[in-house]
Amino acid sequence: MGRKKLVTLMLAATMAVLLLGNGPAGAETFRLTFGSVYPLKAGVWNILTKDFLAAEITKRVAAQTGHEIKWTFAYAGAVAKHGEVLEAVQKGLLDVGLITTPFEPAKLFLHSLGYYVPFASVDTVLVNKITNQLFDEVPYLREVYEKEYGQKLLAPAVIDSYHMITKFPWQKLADFQGHKIAGAGANLEWIKACGAVPVQSNLAEAYTSLQTGVYEGWIMIVDATLSYKLYEPAPYYTFCDFGSNPATNITINHAKFNSLPKEVQAIIVQVGREYSEEVAKGLLKVREQNIQKMKDLKINLATVPWDQKVAWAKAMPDQPNERAKEAESKGLPGIKVMGRYIELMEQGGHKFPRAWKVEGYSGL
Repeated sequence: MGRKKLVTLMLAATMAVLLLGNGPAGAETFRLTFGSVYPLKAGVWNILTKDFLAAEITKRVAAQTGHEIKWTFAYAGAVAKHGEVLEAVQKGLLDVGLITTPFEPAKLFLHSLGYYVPFASVDTVLVNKITNQLFDEVPYLREVYEKEYGQKLLAPAVIDSYHMITKFPWQKLADFQGHKIAGAGANLEWIKACGAVPVQSNLAEAYTSLQTGVYEGWIMIVDATLSYKLYEPAPYYTFCDFGSNPATNITINHAKFNSLPKEVQAIIVQVGREYSEEVAKGLLKVREQNIQKMKDLKINLATVPWDQKVAWAKAMPDQPNERAKEAESKGLPGIKVMGRYIELMEQGGHKFPRAWKVEGYSGL
């Protein structure tokens, strides 16, 4: 090979390296920070933020666009604690966040709709389908994030049904008299109705508070009961079937989202939708595993009798109507959201122990 030709080839190779770097021409690296108030292993809905949402976005962006996504994870409230994630995403302290809606009662009043319809379906797949349909049918539920809080909703996601863990055994509502039971936000109304004294609390302080007698029980999902080892100070778990609940929302800072290439945006939106489905299916998958773990741990398991569930529901305030009216007074589509949620639940085959009906709702 002649010297001139060799030099030409070497120059061409050098230019290729300069132009392409380690990937396709124009490829970029985008950094995203994700935050949650919960430790990673707190529940399926939290675990899959890393193992599915972030992992799939990274994989698909690399495969389909050549770009690279690098994540920083801030679990266990490292950046934002309870009631702070919405604002953290809005300010850009977090790019993507898992928002627990009951901890934002003023800003996301209607997004806690599951807490206002007790004894709903425990079928997480059904409730996820209903939730996504509702969010598609009522634009406010998605648009409020963008219009008021500078972020885009990627996924409303469900958690498993709430039940009850206590330090004492019980079979009927009368057994709650004189006992303090903890809850979060809207489900405090459920506690009042069973005759116990409600105490506002959160998971970060649950173990110590149960241990020291600040309260004697919690309305709690199975995942968190196990991951936070609440069964140690409170060894009685009763299945009450309050219903699977769309209590978490995944959002992304709007400015950050708009700064990404269109093809990356499309992948993020698609994976967000799939994330909610994966959570719903994952919850069903681990439910039986978790129940077996509870048996292995010698937790005392029981199921509330149907007649007590009926009595409990009847003793509750008419939350669907009360919350619908309260929402309407704030200029929010409360009647439409609450009425349609109940309608879709019944169309899905669910039977409530009390026939919840929203006044003024006649269908979409």
